[in-house]
Amino acid sequence: MSRFRIFRKRSPGFLTKKTLEKEILRTINTKGEILDRASPRALSDIRQRLEGVREKAKGVLESLLRQENLQAIFQEAVHYFKKWALRCSDQIGFLKNRL
Repeated sequence: MSRFRIFRKRSPGFLTKKTLEKEILRTINTKGEILDRASPRALSDIRQRLEGVREKAKGVLESLLRQENLQAIFQEAVHYFKKWALRCSDQIGFLKNRL
């Protein structure tokens, strides 16, 4: 007995290989990402809520960046981040030259 026959007996909703293929193509895009329509409402609702949370977090961060009493802290953080990024790029350049 083939593997597909065993699968078909255990999963009566998928009757043929073609039906299974169509269902996969309907729910997964060419990048391998699960589409919203894979789960009628749940996945779409989750993605919408996630976008709302992202927007709220972005708003809070932007609000903090505008506060004058925090400017020195952010400037110092940016300064250290730039120094770190330069060190990383130097190390990457060093490694590229060694290869």
